Amino acid sequence: MLVLISLCTGVLGLKPDTSKFSPVQPAVANSNEKAVDYYFFVQNEVTFAQGDSLVVTFPKEFLNIEMQASSCQINNLVQSCSQISSQSILISVQNNFRNFQQLEVIIPSISNPSYPTSTGYFELELLRGAQVLDSNYALGVVAIGQSVVSTQASLEVTSSTAG
Repeated sequence: MLVLISLCTGVLGLKPDTSKFSPVQPAVANSNEKAVDYYFFVQNEVTFAQGDSLVVTFPKEFLNIEMQASSCQINNLVQSCSQISSQSILISVQNNFRNFQQLEVIIPSISNPSYPTSTGYFELELLRGAQVLDSNYALGVVAIGQSVVSTQASLEVTSSTAG
């Protein structure tokens, strides 16, 4: 019941940064792209302490995110991270971030879905041990468009002279 009340009143722990176009960027991406950097813009309500973990879960449309990197960033500070399931990344927080701070979380080198779709919601959880301290289970969505195919085109230029 408490969760339902929280969702109805719009009170979510990790709030989207409303100064950005979208709390998840890219907001529009191409299918089948590899090594895409994803940005999450949130404001935390509790302090992120060294030793905490931030878990980012990609929507079910990302069948396997195939993360290629071992480091992520929070506000331009490098944090170690690892893929813990086919759709989730665990970021080991190595710095302290005070509460009510605008945070930019960057997860590099993610594989996009292989087909055009509109995704479900991204989810974020801040954990201290096994306890969830802060969360947002409906952060934002991404529109995945048709993959861009490289083609070569020739252009014939004609000129005429008026006389």
